[in-house]
Amino acid sequence: MRNRRRTSAPWVWVVLVTLAAASPSPAGGVSLETLRQKVRANEAKASLLRMEFECRTEFAGDDPTTPESIKKAIREKRGGHGRSTYAQDGHRYHKTSSTYEGAECVHAEIEVVDGKVRKRGRLPDLMEGWITREDKFTWTDVEPIRFGFRPYDGRLLSACLVPACACLREERVTVGDREAVCVEIQERDKPVHPLLLWIDLERGLPLRSESHYRSDSVESRTVVESTRFHQLPNGGWMPAEGIVKMHRIREGFIFDLTLRYIVDVNSISIEKKDIPDSLFDIQFPPGARIQDATGGSP
Repeated sequence: MRNRRRTSAPWVWVVLVTLAAASPSPAGGVSLETLRQKVRANEAKASLLRMEFECRTEFAGDDPTTPESIKKAIREKRGGHGRSTYAQDGHRYHKTSSTYEGAECVHAEIEVVDGKVRKRGRLPDLMEGWITREDKFTWTDVEPIRFGFRPYDGRLLSACLVPACACLREERVTVGDREAVCVEIQERDKPVHPLLLWIDLERGLPLRSESHYRSDSVESRTVVESTRFHQLPNGGWMPAEGIVKMHRIREGFIFDLTLRYIVDVNSISIEKKDIPDSLFDIQFPPGARIQDATGGSP
């Protein structure tokens, strides 16, 4: 007797399709790739950018185990503030930063990446400088860019929103008056602590981030919130004001850091004429003391 191949009745397929359409997907229908493309599109609109911003830093706590480098920063910056100029053109970066106590500038330097190497020079005379690899560019003093576009390990956010190191939380949320989705980022093969990010679904820009760390002797929590945003002439978005709060307990001693940054929106430009190639190079004067870790020459 010939075997007959059994097929499902048409109504079964209708039910299955209906159930699939009704089943909630992660983040209420937003896939990780959709979110990544939204973030990537906003990053592209800010790839050519110049701006000025201020940062005010406050320290508090009673931790005697704080490293000397941090203690020095506390002595220099308590009640002080920093002013910076930043520019980027693709993978080229420029940062000029100055730290003030009152009206007095106590430290100033310039740092650039030309796409090949990183150069850093002490201002005002550039008589002391350093040349290192491109990947040594530091993002810690470029808060609007760091938290708005490079919140995890200094890399562009779009590069992190891949299944290997990111996963969506289940539900959409509201942060302020913005609809957002929460993403957890943690690169599997690097000892970098996981980061929770709340990303604006429409603008593709982080609204808030939170990270936690705990060991036998240390517990810390860092929260970053962007409190105001600015729309670029080409439609892109960037954070214009924000606050960072870090609370750490080490062996019972407390250390608190609060950092507030404000972008001068009138200084923002995405015009090439305002971002010349000369911004991405440092010409050290004759006789300057240069430490070159690349094996080349200044």
